[in-house]
Amino acid sequence: MNEANQIEYKDGLCNLNGGEDLYPDARPSGGWFRRNVSRLLIFAMLLYVFITMLIGLNLSGSVSLMLVYFLTCLVCISLLLVCRKDLFSPIGLSVIWFFISFLLLIPWSASIREVAPEAEVPDSSLLVYTVSLSLLGLLCFALGTVCRLDRLIYPWLRWVLKSRGALRPVGQLEFFLLLGWIVLGSVVRLTINIDVAGLETDLGGNITGLLHYLFFTVTNALILLFLCRALPAGRIYLIQFLFLAGIFVGTQLRLGWRSGLKEILIPGFVVFWYQYLRPSMRRRSMIWIFALVLAMPTTMSIGNAMRTSRSGGVAQKFSEGGVRGFLVKLVTRLDGNSRFAGVLVHEMGGEGLSFANHFQMVELLKKRVSTANYADHEIWGIDVTFAHSRGASGPGGAYIALGILGIVLGYIFLGVLFQTVYRLCYSLSDSSLAVVLYGLMVVDLAKLYSENFSIIQLGKSYTFLLFVLLLVKQLYQRQSGSDALLRERHYG
Repeated sequence: MNEANQIEYKDGLCNLNGGEDLYPDARPSGGWFRRNVSRLLIFAMLLYVFITMLIGLNLSGSVSLMLVYFLTCLVCISLLLVCRKDLFSPIGLSVIWFFISFLLLIPWSASIREVAPEAEVPDSSLLVYTVSLSLLGLLCFALGTVCRLDRLIYPWLRWVLKSRGALRPVGQLEFFLLLGWIVLGSVVRLTINIDVAGLETDLGGNITGLLHYLFFTVTNALILLFLCRALPAGRIYLIQFLFLAGIFVGTQLRLGWRSGLKEILIPGFVVFWYQYLRPSMRRRSMIWIFALVLAMPTTMSIGNAMRTSRSGGVAQKFSEGGVRGFLVKLVTRLDGNSRFAGVLVHEMGGEGLSFANHFQMVELLKKRVSTANYADHEIWGIDVTFAHSRGASGPGGAYIALGILGIVLGYIFLGVLFQTVYRLCYSLSDSSLAVVLYGLMVVDLAKLYSENFSIIQLGKSYTFLLFVLLLVKQLYQRQSGSDALLRERHYG
């Protein structure tokens, strides 16, 4: 535990021994894209703000909204400049998801309301509230990454994720065992309708949740760990990874999930990004992961067709053609403002913002109701027997539970958690398990802004995932490993 107190920070990376880099090669290198992606993103954001200033925002007709929008964009660009050394740091990723969820569609809100009224875009006064409170969440997340509270949980997570030396190399036996597990999970999920989009199963909630964790969360983690260990092994294993990922994504599509590919694509990209943590390893081109990007339009089309055939009403509503249908789908799936605005209208009730929202979290815990379920049933009127969730947005879920206080405490906690795992990606001799966990958390971070935020659900999911990674570590770790042991002796 004393080691955790010796960790220092410099340029957004984790360092030991008075500021000496743990892994000098971990800094952005190894390709023009990796070295310049932060600059490209900052330039793109500045260009977008400039274009919207000239074209889009004139349609909103709200001076206060324009002011909040530009100030928030300035904060986002400033935070990106702070973490420019590693765009995939917690702050960098948080800014990206925040911008997509709450700022991207602001300049065009008035136009969307005119063209597609059914998209339920909030008016300018509500958008000022949603953007301001969401910005508070972003700043609290950033505070959580720098407040050093991560040292409280760092030793425990390090114990779970640290292996003795390097993990065992990937092999053909593991490939076939993992293939059998994926096929078994696919058969079980398709046979008894586990995780079918828009449909409830006849099984109890506890059994359904356990099967979901076993055949979705665990399978996803094992595929990503296979990728981590396939990178230095050879091209044949990368091809096998694509094959395993294809079966997993195909099951998601068959169950009606249009965005099933992102569950592999986003954490897979994180794994490729952090292969630079291993200086002695041959680095693979990101073209391998971009092969999945090319498949995204096809997978979304197949998933939408499957959902339409399974659960007509909702899927048909979201698949109306033309510009209007596109705008409805864009707002419904991407925009966090519309969800958050609905929460504020329902919870404020004409009384203004609440500091703690009457501590409604206590009542929800007594009823064993999550904030997402509360929003679906009480705010959006979705029937309890229908397995479809619109959600409350991340800040909206925190506001339902504890008002403004919930947003502050919730996002500080998230910042601490993400920063701890991020530190482990840089401080372990073999960071495979930490990188896999971080990649899965990156997918969740997008949902924690635009869709739902539930501390209880996060606790269950990550506790189960850490338990699985602990078991996997015991299975794959080995006593020897010259490269890992040499680095372990040098860096402690």
